[in-house]
Amino acid sequence: MIDSETFTCPPDGGPLKRRLLGHIVPGIIIAYAVLFGLIGGHLHLPARRSTVEFTGYAARWLGLSYLSAASFMHCHYGWGLSETAWPHSQKGKWISASVFLITIIIAFYCHSKFA
Repeated sequence: MIDSETFTCPPDGGPLKRRLLGHIVPGIIIAYAVLFGLIGGHLHLPARRSTVEFTGYAARWLGLSYLSAASFMHCHYGWGLSETAWPHSQKGKWISASVFLITIIIAFYCHSKFA
């Protein structure tokens, strides 16, 4: 875990970490997922030795899982580092994690079925 954080506790950090990990990095992930996954239908999933290439429906489902990962990061760091928004970030994190698990399973199923 990052900075000895738990899933339900707010992260440690300040405004720089909030902007970087709560807004900029999720924005980059969203742009990649939309442009290459949802629109282009061609995504790569990084692995240890090489990358796994997803195309078609599998890429679109993987794009949705990337969007939910970006949503989780935004809820955890963007809202989690705000004292007023932190209590509301918990529901967003749970929903994002649930959507991520569902969509990543569907993406791998589509990849194995149609590859």
